Amino acid sequence: MSQSTSWSSLFYDHTAISSELRRKILRAAPAGVHEAAPAGATWPNDAIPVERFATERDVDFLDRVMRWVDQLRGYLMALPIGRELDHDGVDLFEVARYHLTLALAPVFRRWEIAAALARQHSSVWWSVPARPAGRLLASLHAAVAPAALHLAVQRLPDPRQLGRELYVQSGKVAFDPSFPTNGLRRAVDLDTARGSVVFSEYFAPSALGLIGVARELEQRHGLRVTWLSARREVATTLAKAGVPSLRLEQFASPHSTRAAVLGWTRRRRLRQAVLGLPAQLLPFPTGDAAPRRVIADALVNAIAEATRWLASFGAALHALQPSALVSTTYSSVPGRAAATVTRGLGAAAVYVQHGLVPDRYVYAHFLHDLNCMWGDYEVSALGAHGVDPNSLFVTGAVIYDALIERARAPRPSREGLRIGFLASLTGGDYSPPEVCRRTLAAVGRLSDQLPHVTITVKAHPGDRTQVPEESLAPFPKVRLVRTGTSQDVVLDSDLVIVIASTTGFEACVAGRPLIVFNLTGEKTPVEYVGLGAALEVREAEALAPTIVALLESPERLAALAQGRHRLLEKMLAGAQGGATQRVAGLIAEAAARGTSRSK
Repeated sequence: MSQSTSWSSLFYDHTAISSELRRKILRAAPAGVHEAAPAGATWPNDAIPVERFATERDVDFLDRVMRWVDQLRGYLMALPIGRELDHDGVDLFEVARYHLTLALAPVFRRWEIAAALARQHSSVWWSVPARPAGRLLASLHAAVAPAALHLAVQRLPDPRQLGRELYVQSGKVAFDPSFPTNGLRRAVDLDTARGSVVFSEYFAPSALGLIGVARELEQRHGLRVTWLSARREVATTLAKAGVPSLRLEQFASPHSTRAAVLGWTRRRRLRQAVLGLPAQLLPFPTGDAAPRRVIADALVNAIAEATRWLASFGAALHALQPSALVSTTYSSVPGRAAATVTRGLGAAAVYVQHGLVPDRYVYAHFLHDLNCMWGDYEVSALGAHGVDPNSLFVTGAVIYDALIERARAPRPSREGLRIGFLASLTGGDYSPPEVCRRTLAAVGRLSDQLPHVTITVKAHPGDRTQVPEESLAPFPKVRLVRTGTSQDVVLDSDLVIVIASTTGFEACVAGRPLIVFNLTGEKTPVEYVGLGAALEVREAEALAPTIVALLESPERLAALAQGRHRLLEKMLAGAQGGATQRVAGLIAEAAARGTSRSK
């Protein structure tokens, strides 16, 4: 890492704080803290709050955190303690890399802010003339600066309170203690399950997206399929869809697994190694031992999490002896552990893309033999970041196959224009509560500004707040729906509005004009506007005029249609359908190879 882009400059550059977060911090900071950046700070500014880890600039921050994690790994692997990071020939650091990165990111951000505040708070000492009194004050500064940093750290909100839960694996994932571990009645016969293709999921929505692929394997390829639920929510969701599944805890007790795989001695040795980190390896300038302790705790927890999931999947998959394992998660500890164990058994580990994979280093660490990607965008980006090109296949998105078929059906004739707004999750990456309220209110006002238009708002399925109801209460003509799917709303609409999410793909697949209504001020993660597939509106007052102007301009509508074509070609392999069949075919081939390898 060059001197001009040192971690020291990053952690002293407090212009990397959003205005919203800065207001929170300054309320708790010592009086007199200014917003001017210190001279010589060269690291690129981020301007993203700690609560949000999805925008382009903040992904750059995550990139830097993961690269630092790689440096930590290199240092530890060069020590005798490196042997402690090996679990039966498995690189535990590799399994835990996302867990550790995302656990450290909010803590690093906190230290970045604290160091900036401490520097600003104590900068008055540096302006003292170099006379004897000045030298005395300068010596006092040397004693005061660490105290100022400590004060700033103590007065900042705890990162666990300041940030939302960034990732389901960030130090909080464990087996549900309410799971029974003995005497379970199995919904699937183990003798029948052995040698089958195992679909293993940790996230319930992802599991539903793979049911079609599993049925294709059974009906067209004649393969046996077994579902392995890594937590109760997945098993319950599959059961409601009529799909029986095994549960991971049927094969190993989570509590005994936790105790067995990372004993006190190994924990102590790992902690001691991190506590001995050289100062030049730390990502911030401090002589305090507290940061090393925090990093040590994060590392021990991440390694414990990795070993626990490896042991659990090891027990299950050794019993099942799958020909292949299929999953939609490549970054979670359960997903990485399952892929690692599967490959160790000589079977094929298959990843099926379920969400956007941005073109960044932090998203380019795959452990699967076969990766079924939506489009050329991901294959090109991942290949450039070092993922084996032979493991990457463009298949299209299985989650949009049903929508493609439905969109081909003739549209019923009806009077009036229908606009659908697909709301983002309140408090999510691109929708802080105040932005959600302003966005929903602006969409609600369309019912008064465009009286002959029917407005339907689809609340995010994960939104448990009352923000949609409260924001739309003054607009009784707006229809708010919480049931059904976003695809139902898209197909019922003549024009679709989104904030930033991949639900805009659904509008493009269905051939609907798309507006990105972005009041966040952030760049959206999908290139809807850049590829000409959508119009962007950044002011609430401009929404209605933009809709009117668009609908009155055949030329603009035609341009959007061309943009949709470009987007779908780049991101979704043209969205012609058949992704389910292509993915199932690749899995069948991989299962055949895996079976031959494991014999």
